[in-house]
Amino acid sequence: MVEHVPRPVQRHVVSVPVGPETVTRARKAVAKLLPEVGVVTGSAFADAVLLVVSELVVNVLRHASHSPVADVGIGVGSERLIVSVADAEPRLPDLEPDALGAGLQLVAELAAEYDGDLSAEPAAGQDGKVILVRFRMPSSWPYPHRNAEITGSREETRRMIRRPTRRRASGAKGKPRTRSAGSSVVS
Repeated sequence: MVEHVPRPVQRHVVSVPVGPETVTRARKAVAKLLPEVGVVTGSAFADAVLLVVSELVVNVLRHASHSPVADVGIGVGSERLIVSVADAEPRLPDLEPDALGAGLQLVAELAAEYDGDLSAEPAAGQDGKVILVRFRMPSSWPYPHRNAEITGSREETRRMIRRPTRRRASGAKGKPRTRSAGSSVVS
């Protein structure tokens, strides 16, 4: 009998000072780390991850501008890529699908495209919160891609992410999934 040995967890965290260049610095830092966690630079998946980083860091600027830094993390383990953004604002966002702002709605949709989800939880051992976005790594998909848009060229990906944000009907396949702190997936 062959025992499955899980892939070791790799995690990188970059602290980015909050200010006018925060989004650019966070994107550049994560872009440099993507190959280290097995993500192909310039792929549709890499573009989706970088867009998620941008949206989450923009939310830090809008809702937690008093934070001295945004801690942007990227990790991989158990065939999942996890993007995290932590700030000093303890208030958790409402992750109910009808309450999401345009940025978090886009983040939830991108995560759902890669069989992932969005969650928020209090920061461990300090004031603040952490927003987590989980993606299933494309290389771990044992089945053909569900959506041709996510496997195509960068231009196809840009068209996909430029589309107007829409609310999906309750129970619709591919509906963005969100999690509340300490709970299971909320559909």
